[in-house]
Amino acid sequence: MLDDLLPLMQRRELEMVVCRLEPAELTSGFTVTQLHSVEILVVAPKDHPLAPA
Repeated sequence: MLDDLLPLMQRRELEMVVCRLEPAELTSGFTVTQLHSVEILVVAPKDHPLAPA
């Protein structure tokens, strides 16, 4: 998805993209501003096979 959006930004067909981004994915010529830091949680029943013991 990002591979499709960055060329659009380079051609100025998009002004900005809001997405999850790893710094290594970004090519030069762009500025990144972190909007929010998200904690990701997994919720499962206590007896789920992958639940911590």
